[in-house]
Amino acid sequence: MATEAISRFMYYPRLTESLEALPAKLFDIDLDPRKPAAVAHYEEQAAKEGHKGRIELNRERLRGATFTAHGDNEWVLGAYSNYVNRIANAVLNSGEASMARYQGGKNEAGQPHGFGTKSWADGIEYSGYWQDGQKHGDSETVWPDGTIYRGSYTHAKKNGPFVVSRKDGVVFIGTYANGQRIGQGVLWSTDRASAKLLQTVVEWQAAAFELVQGSPIPLEQAEAFVERLGVHLPDDSAASAISTNARGRRLLRKEGYLAFVSHMKAEAAMEARFLQTELESLHKNDMVFLDSDDLRDLGKLREHVQQSRCLVLVQTRKVLTRPYCILELLTAIDSQIPIVCVTVGGKPQEIAYNYEEMTKLMMWMDTELEQWNPGAADVLRDHGYEDLTDVAYRLSTIVPKTISVQLNTGDSRNRLHASIQDVVNAMKEARVPNLPDKAAWLAARSKMASPVKKMGRLKQHGI
Repeated sequence: MATEAISRFMYYPRLTESLEALPAKLFDIDLDPRKPAAVAHYEEQAAKEGHKGRIELNRERLRGATFTAHGDNEWVLGAYSNYVNRIANAVLNSGEASMARYQGGKNEAGQPHGFGTKSWADGIEYSGYWQDGQKHGDSETVWPDGTIYRGSYTHAKKNGPFVVSRKDGVVFIGTYANGQRIGQGVLWSTDRASAKLLQTVVEWQAAAFELVQGSPIPLEQAEAFVERLGVHLPDDSAASAISTNARGRRLLRKEGYLAFVSHMKAEAAMEARFLQTELESLHKNDMVFLDSDDLRDLGKLREHVQQSRCLVLVQTRKVLTRPYCILELLTAIDSQIPIVCVTVGGKPQEIAYNYEEMTKLMMWMDTELEQWNPGAADVLRDHGYEDLTDVAYRLSTIVPKTISVQLNTGDSRNRLHASIQDVVNAMKEARVPNLPDKAAWLAARSKMASPVKKMGRLKQHGI
C-alpha cells in the first residue's frame, strides 16, 4: 500500500482502526543509521508539518535527483504531484469521516447548515454554504499548497462553473455537472499572456496543470469563454499594472474596493469571509478587501484602506486591541472613508463585543492599550501615531457613533440575507467621519474617572 495513502488515513478514525488491526508488513527501505543528522532533522520537521511538509520534502528530493533523460526532473515532479492529488481526492471522496473542526450555522440535528467553515486536520479548509450537513451553495476551498477552488455545490456534488487558482498564478476554468467535469476548459498562464483550450474532459489537478494537453487559443476567445461562464478571471500577473486580489477572484476596478473588512482573525475569520463572499455576490463587478486574501505587504495596509469606499469593522471583544485594526480605523478616519460596524452575534462571552468595555478602552486608549495588549502601542508609534491621546480622541469620537449591524452566521439563510442587506444599506447611508473639537473632548474627558481595573492581557500584539 502506498505510504501517501497511509499517511492520509491517519486523519480518518475508521481507516486508522482498520490499519491497526492488520499485521505489520511494512518496513522502511530508507532506514540508514549513517543518515546525516541534518537530513534526519529535516525529515522530522517535515513530519511535524503534516502532509504539506512531507510532500514538499519529496518534491525537493525529486528536484535534486538525477534522471537518464534531460528534463525528466520536471516530468517526474509533475507526475508525483498528480499522484498526490489523486490519492488526496480519492480519500476525500471516500465518504469516510475525518477529524475536522467546524464553525458556523447548524440545524436542529446539529449538522452544518447555512454558512460555515470546516477545517480538516490535513490543512484543507472549506468556507461556504451547507444544507443539512452537506455542502450546498457557493463555496471556496483552500488547500495547503495554496491552491484555491471556487465554485458551487448541489447536495454535496460540484455543480456549475468553477475557478481553480494555483499559488503561482496559473488558473484553470471549467464546469461541473452533478459532480462530473463536463465540456471544455481554459487554462491560463501565470502572466495571462497565453491560454489554451482543453477539448477533452479532464479532472483538474492543480499541481499538474502543465501536463494537460490543449490547443493554444487567442486571448479574445479565452476571455469570451470566461465571460460566457459568468466567472471572474484572477489577474495575479506580476507585470500587471492593475491591483489584484491575491486569492484570484476578480480585477480591482479603478475606483478601488467596495469595502475593506477589518477584523481580528482569531475571533471573526469566518464572519469576515462570509461578509466578503456575500457582498461580492451582490456586487458582481466589485471586490471586497480581506487581508487574509489580499495583503501581501503590511507597508501598503493604509493604502488599501484608502482605496476602499467603506471600511467594515467586524466587532468582537479584542478587535480594538489589535494594532493593525486600530491603524485601519485611523486611516479611514484620516482619509475620510465611511465606517460601518458589524457586531458578531452567537459568540461566547469571551469573544462577544462588549460596548461598555470597548467604549472605555477607546476613551482611555493612551493608558489602557498596553494593559490589554503589551507592545501594541509601539506598533502604532512605529506607524506615525506617537500621540496616543490623539488616537483615543479619534477612535472614541467616531467608532461609537457609527452605524452598527448585527450578524449571526448561525441564523437561517433568510435571516442571513436580511443581515447582509442591512450591511449594504448601512454602507450606503454611512457618512465620512467628522471629528468634533478636540479641546472640548479633552475638557470632557478630564472630568471623567480614569479606569482603575486592569483588563485581561494578550500575550503578544498582532494583526
